[in-house]
Amino acid sequence: MILLDQLVKFLGRNTASVLLFHKVPSLPDSMVPTEPDIKQFESVLDVVMERFRIVPLSHIADGLRINKLPPNSACITFDDGYSDWLNGVIPVLIRRNIHATFFLTTSQFDGVPMWHERVNHAIRYINNVVLNIPDYGISLPTRSDAEKHGTILALHKELKHQSLNDRNAVLKLIEKTCEVEFEGLPRMTDVDLRAINSKGFSIGAHTVNHPILTHATDVEAMTEIGKCREILEGLIGAPVESFAYPNGRPGTDFLAKHIKMVRQAGYRYAVTTQQDVVHADCSLFQIPRFTPWGPDKFRMLTQILRNQISPKLNLDEL
Repeated sequence: MILLDQLVKFLGRNTASVLLFHKVPSLPDSMVPTEPDIKQFESVLDVVMERFRIVPLSHIADGLRINKLPPNSACITFDDGYSDWLNGVIPVLIRRNIHATFFLTTSQFDGVPMWHERVNHAIRYINNVVLNIPDYGISLPTRSDAEKHGTILALHKELKHQSLNDRNAVLKLIEKTCEVEFEGLPRMTDVDLRAINSKGFSIGAHTVNHPILTHATDVEAMTEIGKCREILEGLIGAPVESFAYPNGRPGTDFLAKHIKMVRQAGYRYAVTTQQDVVHADCSLFQIPRFTPWGPDKFRMLTQILRNQISPKLNLDEL
């Protein structure tokens, strides 16, 4: 363990690790058991704080501009937008004096929850033993929590690769079949957004409706990228400088033309879901991120080390 710890610190001296999280429930959720709960999240923070200096993501971006990253640094980021952040991860971060950047979708400020939250909600409360939607070739088991979890994963995989129109049509059919409505489903509000911003955390954009950009038309992609920034800046009254690509895999979920759109929309830097550390020649518009999921200290260190020694990718070639 000591040797592993020293190696992680040594390899981190000229790089930065940007960590990615999504929803962090207060307790484990059988519908989404892969999501770390608040206790697991705190364990990750403790391991990272012992080995790295946690800095705002903007410091990493500034370091890339001058070809000098903050030594042994790490950043904390979150994607999507969840109402329970305010009573969950926010107090945890404040107690530890840790900065974080929150990349948000904005359609939920108009009353529409995140699409995958709608899927989770519908399958959680379905009364039938099978979700059956023959028009879309969907027939998935829902007898137990384990089967519901598998069905949720299958629906996420299918729906995230659809166009916005097709995804919305299937979502409505799923909710109709499950006999649930999304109106009462918790979502992040503009009040929540301002509260997070007022506590000193950074706000980034993550599109309006969370489409994978390669499954959107150019007009849709430009609107999703630019309008999200305009909405967020209007709500917090401050510049929004960073962007997170939905799903975030370079060359698959976004292309060179989307990077150009992000630049043209006025963002200063952007993050991906490509697993890697940030090194001095990384692109400002393709900053990699990863999540050390644990569950214990040794495995977290092993995961951090694996990320540090992974082959460095030249993402500028997109």
